[in-house]
Amino acid sequence: AFRAVSGLGVGAALGVGLPYAIGMKVESDFRAALATAPDHYPYPLSLLRYERGLFSSVAETRQVLDLGPDTDDITIDDEGKLVMPPSRLLTLTLHHAISHGPRLDGLRLARFVNTVKLDGDLRVAVSRVFGAAEPLTLTIDVGLGGGVSGALVSPAVDTTLPADGDDKGSHFQWSGLSSRFSMSGDHLVGTLEAPGVKIDNDVFVMGPVA
Repeated sequence: AFRAVSGLGVGAALGVGLPYAIGMKVESDFRAALATAPDHYPYPLSLLRYERGLFSSVAETRQVLDLGPDTDDITIDDEGKLVMPPSRLLTLTLHHAISHGPRLDGLRLARFVNTVKLDGDLRVAVSRVFGAAEPLTLTIDVGLGGGVSGALVSPAVDTTLPADGDDKGSHFQWSGLSSRFSMSGDHLVGTLEAPGVKIDNDVFVMGPVA
């Protein structure tokens, strides 16, 4: 009986201690990656919050993209020189749902499910097309040996956009996007398939891309 109880105690300690230790390592690596991002990434990236749990965590980061000046706002001064307007900055909030440790759906160090939280006019514009669905989801799995694999997906959409102000209504067909990748050391292998996008039937057509 004593051995059985001791065995249960050790099992419980491992069941709690191992996920806790993995969660701490995942958070440490996540923060370290953000700290070194300026060395190899051109746009500012900052951590808004990191809430670590036993088997899962939630984080949010902020990314600022430089879209460049709006060409419609370029003017000419009295000397005939072009006057460039300031660059437009797009601020995005990225949501990271993180699971760490052994899970029923696989043995790995961590899984990151990354989505974009949109606000204001951009959220309204995207929701007109995708509704409540996530327009883009990036899933990254980190293996116990350090290998990385994942998928980038976007759902297919076939909808008619209503008229908005001076813009007439249009039919929008996006056939979705599916991409998978894996990386070990410096070796990256990936595939991407985007059947294409079509607006107002054949007025604007792009794709397919593979």
